[in-house]
Parts: sequence; C-alpha cells; structure tokens
Amino acid sequence: MISAVARSDARRLPALAGQRIDRRGAAPFYHQLKEILLGNIGSGWVAGDKLPSESELCLRFGVSRTVVRQALDEMEREGLVYKIKGKGAFVTGQKFDASFAQRAAGFHESMTSRGHVVRSQILAQDLIPASVHVARVLELDVDEPVVAVDRVRSVDGVPIQVVRAWMPHRLCPGLEDVDLRDASLYAVLERRYGLRPHHGWRTIEAIAMSEEDAGRLSVAPASPALLVVSVTRTEAGVPFEHFSAVYRGDRSRFDIQVMSPEDGR
Repeated sequence: MISAVARSDARRLPALAGQRIDRRGAAPFYHQLKEILLGNIGSGWVAGDKLPSESELCLRFGVSRTVVRQALDEMEREGLVYKIKGKGAFVTGQKFDASFAQRAAGFHESMTSRGHVVRSQILAQDLIPASVHVARVLELDVDEPVVAVDRVRSVDGVPIQVVRAWMPHRLCPGLEDVDLRDASLYAVLERRYGLRPHHGWRTIEAIAMSEEDAGRLSVAPASPALLVVSVTRTEAGVPFEHFSAVYRGDRSRFDIQVMSPEDGR
C-alpha cells in the first residue's frame, strides 16, 4: 500500500516540470524561484500540501540552499507557507487581494473582477431598529428602521469573511426580502434603488478572531484577523450603507495605493 505521504511526495516534483530559472534574467534567483512556487499554489498544490524539500529544490533548479531558503522565508512571511521543524514547508493557501479598501467598490466586484467565484451564506436578513451607533453613522434617528444583513462570504470555496451590513430602510424598501445569497449587494442597491457608491471611508484594524466568527470561518479562536469598517455614500453625500467585516488574516491581503499630495487635491 502507498502511504498518503508517499502519494503527496510523488506528485510534488512533476508539478514543476518545464519550469526553470532564467540565469540571464535581471530578477534575482530567489525571486524567480518564489514566483515559480507561487504559480503552483492553487493550480497544483492546495492547502496542506508539502512543498519539495530544500535539497530537492536545489537539485531541480540548480540553485544554492541560500536561494531556496530566501524564497521560502519570504513566502512564510507573507503567510503563504508554514514551516515545521524537521518536516519541511507546507502550503497555507494563496491570499486573496482586495483592492476595494481604497475604492468605492464592493467585495464581490473586487473578487469577481479577478476571476474568483464568490458565494454567500446568509446568517440574518431582517428589518430592525437602528442602534445608537448605526443611527449616528448613517445619520438617522435612533430606532429608525434599517435593513441588517449578516453573511459569511467564501472565495473559490474558502470562507474568507463575516460581514454585517446596515442600510436605511427608507432608501431601500423591500431589501429585507431580496435574495442576496450569491449577489453583489452594491449591484442590487444600484439596480433596484439607484444607490451607487461614490465615496466614503474605510478603516482596517488587526484583531483576534472571536470564537463565533472563528467557527464560521473554519479557523481557531483568537486567530489573526482584519476588521474592516466602512460607510459608503452616494455622489450627493447620502450615507446608504455601513458595514463591519472580519477577514481571515491568513487568507487576506489589502492593496493600498499611495498618491502624492498633489493627486489628492
């Protein structure tokens, strides 16, 4: 009988067939090796798979152990692999980039524009009175009706975020009855109610995952997480959505564009 470890080992090196280091290229060898390995995560290797050993990679690509370790160290710092002493490096899973942190766009659009498949599990979708906090943020009266939607969202089958959103009911009547399971909330708000995101603010904070959210995202309680809090406004400045989203820290990365002061005037 072939063991599970043997089967895993047997498929590791063929995945790298035909890939090689460009010895005349400008990019450092470690960077080229890292890009080769990254290209196999998700397409050949999946979370939990063991990467080839350092000696195997040295032999396969004709590079030094220093080059291999530098490539693996960078991948470990970025959360793409984890190392077990005496065992080797293992795939954690590719992180999903989310550039929407700086744009008036939603998570669904940000992911699907990159070719990912987004699915949503609806935890709650109700008409409730606005709390003091929600009323203040959305510029409403306390207890004014808001549509509250809680979802767990997955990308390519991996649970990534728990998001809780609130919208003024007077701006989107009937939203509590709309099927939002696999839909873009922003697309629904624009198509049905003419509410188009134009500007607002978003904050990102590092937190420890609560036990409740950890269970929903299939990670251990107190795991690293990113909390994104947002308010979105129309072009006229009317706040129409407030959300609080908890992201898995091991599978999420936000891209932030830095501009000169002149660009922001």
